[in-house]
Amino acid sequence: GVSVLRSGRETVAAGDSVAHVGPGDAVVWLSDQPARFHVREAQVKQTLIVPMTALCEVTGGSAVFRAVAFDRAAPATQLFTGYLDVLSRTMD
Repeated sequence: GVSVLRSGRETVAAGDSVAHVGPGDAVVWLSDQPARFHVREAQVKQTLIVPMTALCEVTGGSAVFRAVAFDRAAPATQLFTGYLDVLSRTMD
């Protein structure tokens, strides 16, 4: 799954990887692997479940098999979070 935290703070741990996330951060993890989510304050987040086959098609995708926080300033992260914004507005 891929989650974008819109408000609040949480810590996501999977295997030996830990990601501390806040508003605007995106984090990815494998839904078939154990993961821990520690909500540190009330939050709003959007989650998109991505099929493993699609993730494997992305360059470097096979290396993203742990909890990883993406740089919120990176263009790809901004594109993704913007896409989720548009998608959520069309579904509400």
